[in-house]
Amino acid sequence: MGASKGPGPMGPGMPRTGSRVDPPAAVWWLAAYFSCCSFLALWLSLLARAGALGGVFVSSTDPTLLHALYALCWGALGACLNGAWAAAKHCAARDFDESWNWWYLAKPPMGAIVGLAVYVLSKGLGSFLGMAPATSGLGVAAVALVAGFATERVTRKIEDVSKTLFAVSEPPPTLTILEPVSGQHVAGDSVRVVVNAIGAGGYVRATCPQESMAPVDLVCSQGGLCEALLPLVGPAGPKTIRVTAVVGAQVLTAEAEFEHVGPTPAPAGGTAPAGDAAGPGEGGDT
Repeated sequence: MGASKGPGPMGPGMPRTGSRVDPPAAVWWLAAYFSCCSFLALWLSLLARAGALGGVFVSSTDPTLLHALYALCWGALGACLNGAWAAAKHCAARDFDESWNWWYLAKPPMGAIVGLAVYVLSKGLGSFLGMAPATSGLGVAAVALVAGFATERVTRKIEDVSKTLFAVSEPPPTLTILEPVSGQHVAGDSVRVVVNAIGAGGYVRATCPQESMAPVDLVCSQGGLCEALLPLVGPAGPKTIRVTAVVGAQVLTAEAEFEHVGPTPAPAGGTAPAGDAAGPGEGGDT
């Protein structure tokens, strides 16, 4: 006799009973929760439509409050539909995970908030979002139902809109050579290079095209000031400092011209180095 084929793979929280798999108890609680939320949403919307919640919600001239209540109720209803569909799908696939129970519980209130947010945004920012606001109660309910069903996608869209509306403008990157100043006369074997690099990263280099030395990396502080000593070994004369900085995908350059007057001259009347002059009794006549 061939070996009997057992049931398929088991998902978390799915106990085995013979050859059938029973949903976990949490699924039944979620089903009751979604049913109660759906019934409450429908009941409130019907009461508001009938005027049983007070005349403030029903107005022949401005039905804004009535439509806002529709958006709340039908947004929650759409979220209940999405949560129930997701739970049924994972039960059928036998991979229902009870660690997602809080996600299911948060669906109806989140759907209600999203439905109301979509209604408010369509009324206030309809032209900006490229959507025309619904003018009838049935249209508001339909839009809120879809928004509540797609709560995650709508929240991502709202996040994109908020980034566009409240974008923080960054200062444009700049690169300015503070030292040496153009036209300055520099004496010595090196020149001090000071640069103000706003928005630049760690890559800031200075070089002198008239010299054969390799570029020198500047040390940058948090305020954007970068400095380094650039060696000068070539002959005296007019020279150019060229600084390069990388800012994201941009490469910024700045130049300054100066006059190199050569190495620092020795002080006049200086003493001879030790060991060059003969002291008494060292090689002299006695």
